[in-house]
Amino acid sequence: MPTVQQWGRKESIIWPPRTYLYTLSALFLALAATGFFVYVHFQYGLSPLERYYLPYYLRSEMPSLTRHASTYQLLYVSDGKSRGRPALTADVEPGATPQPTGAPLPLALSELAQQQGFRLLYREQPRAYLNKTLHTWIEHWIYADVPLNQLFNTQLILGLAAFVMRFPFSICKDIHRRKQLRYGRRLKGPILVGPRQFTNDVAGNGIGIATNDSKRPLRIPRDAENKHFLIVGDTGSGKSSIIRQMLY
Repeated sequence: MPTVQQWGRKESIIWPPRTYLYTLSALFLALAATGFFVYVHFQYGLSPLERYYLPYYLRSEMPSLTRHASTYQLLYVSDGKSRGRPALTADVEPGATPQPTGAPLPLALSELAQQQGFRLLYREQPRAYLNKTLHTWIEHWIYADVPLNQLFNTQLILGLAAFVMRFPFSICKDIHRRKQLRYGRRLKGPILVGPRQFTNDVAGNGIGIATNDSKRPLRIPRDAENKHFLIVGDTGSGKSSIIRQMLY
């Protein structure tokens, strides 16, 4: 049998993957925050009837591009004697109303509706409505002429603001991570840093040494002031200046 020769090496699974991880995380958190803001507004910012009709408001907008009519079940109020009329915002309040068929309604007749003589709150039998006509009726009578694309504007803007505030930091972290994946990480040995990073890395709170690279001095830890220092550099690089500053 011929010998099977395999070139190269088998790549191992890299986790986290080679992608813009922090940026994607910022996007995911922004989407989660947007969903949370939308939920809070839906739960506490909309009236009970607005919450009930929101799926219809969405559905009557979307199929209007493809289908002329769809089946819906509107809410009606009635005095039990004559044919009822569609329920409006002032007719209902949070509660529970059993139905002859289907799940109970998460609504109840308001005191104002009862004072007007209404005794029944019910879901009509499935009925076909023109999508455009129903959408216009819901927009005017339920949502007070607030268009669907403006119903959650504030929540979407807050979610976008959360992403914009996080995006610059995520990009910086992603660039640093990509460089580590490409060039590797330093495991040991010296590293070239600026005065600010040196001070932060060693928690410098002692002697300060002025440099040309930063307005803030390079500082060494106070506990290290009585220890030995090795100063290395080319001629004219400032070794004597550093020694004078330390002695001073």
